[in-house]
Amino acid sequence: MKNDTADQHSSYPGVPAEIREAARMAPDHWFGMVDPTWQGHGTPPAWAVMGEWRSGVEGEIEEWRDNAEYRPSPAALGWPDPTDSIDEALQLAATGYGPVENLIRLLATAHVRILLTPDELPLSTQTVDNFPVVPVFTSDAYVRTLNGLRSRTLPMADVMAQIVERHGIYVNPVGPVGMVVEAEPLNAAIAAAQADAPS
Repeated sequence: MKNDTADQHSSYPGVPAEIREAARMAPDHWFGMVDPTWQGHGTPPAWAVMGEWRSGVEGEIEEWRDNAEYRPSPAALGWPDPTDSIDEALQLAATGYGPVENLIRLLATAHVRILLTPDELPLSTQTVDNFPVVPVFTSDAYVRTLNGLRSRTLPMADVMAQIVERHGIYVNPVGPVGMVVEAEPLNAAIAAAQADAPS
């Protein structure tokens, strides 16, 4: 008799049709369910596997077990769609589905919105662990949250040229996830982008 307990349990993902078909062809086996955000080749890393389904001796799905090593992707966490390519790279880096280097490379050539001090300089603040940062915003969706605060759009290179030494950049602090990028790797990426630019 078919067992639909797994389908009805609120903490289980729905059983995909391809898993049901595989179960019928391979009774009494475990089948890993990979987070769809992972787009690598070959065997997926353990952190990209949400969990495993087990087929019973009659080829029906009977059990689910979570993977303790699983890292939920932005989609699995229910985050809204990224507003732009930088926001996408940020979400992927924050969840471990993409390298931080992609975010830094995109930031290096980006135009970003910054808040201004009364002296027209980039406004700085601190993170909860007292690291000095300059908040930057990469899309109109996030700029609208500033609600009339004084701000300006600048190339990232110009922002970095104006900020106080030892300050980092806090990217999209009003988004579903923000990220602090330290000055040294960002300045190196800016220098590399400028060296590669046509004269």
